[in-house]
Amino acid sequence: MLKGDMERVRRLESQSQALQAEIAALRGLHKKTECSMAMQFKGRMQDALLSLSGKLAAEETVWKMKAEVEEMEEDLKQQTQMNGISLTSCTVKTLHKDDRQVVQQYCLAGSCLDLGFQVDFQLSELFPAQVTISKTITKMDIVLDTDDMEISSFMSR
Repeated sequence: MLKGDMERVRRLESQSQALQAEIAALRGLHKKTECSMAMQFKGRMQDALLSLSGKLAAEETVWKMKAEVEEMEEDLKQQTQMNGISLTSCTVKTLHKDDRQVVQQYCLAGSCLDLGFQVDFQLSELFPAQVTISKTITKMDIVLDTDDMEISSFMSR
């Protein structure tokens, strides 16, 4: 092979390795994003699984988990009836992530007493050396599906 061909092969191999590393990082980021959404229900489910640890057959474990999910669904239904807020969608997109900070964009849509709304905001989580974690909401936008100027001006304030 010629010297130029060898150099080109090295460059292509280097680019290939960089792309493979980026793919691995993106897969890890995707997995962590999915995990962060599941953390809302982690505590109750984890307690149930720990109490089951090896004592119950797989079929009984599934039955208990199903009962737990049904209980959570009933709690959500009661909360919706009490406060009149019903969420129809929730999307989360990770904008930035490193060892010290994670910035995610949230978009919630739903209705409250037949008034449609959408809330967009960024959640920044800082992981300093201490145990406490700092969470900050920034860039919050609220869009209401109404022509009522009083409500719109109140929400914009």
